[in-house]
Amino acid sequence: GAFDLSLLWSFVDLSALPADVEMAWDPPRTFPVRDPVAACKDEDDYKRLITCKGKQSLHEMLKCFETFLPTVRGRLDVIERLALTFCERQAKTCIIYTEVRYSPHLLADGGMMNGTGTAGEVTARQVVDAVTAGLRAGCELYGIVVNQ
Repeated sequence: GAFDLSLLWSFVDLSALPADVEMAWDPPRTFPVRDPVAACKDEDDYKRLITCKGKQSLHEMLKCFETFLPTVRGRLDVIERLALTFCERQAKTCIIYTEVRYSPHLLADGGMMNGTGTAGEVTARQVVDAVTAGLRAGCELYGIVVNQ
């Protein structure tokens, strides 16, 4: 995945996580977010919770995304740092050119997969700027090229 899971774990703030989110594929049903994350005893538990490896359905994969997105959503410092560490991981694996794709609207405040998000203080434009800053810093630091 594009996100450094160890770094993502370090940014988890249970008080900022929603108790549950509406399933984009089956509204108005919801699934829990805060309690499963709170039940993680360590980084390995968290990785198992949010990774899609072995998931057999699109719904299960989407749950992984909706579980970790609140940790990142609207947090420009975290988004920029994740972009920088993405470059570091690419360089460590000798990948010198990459093109990234992401949804700035999902990473902005209020961005939800079900499309019901409300505009928040952090806009999609600010997300693009944070990703760009992280990628530019990473490209300069590690001598690679990452386009978006």
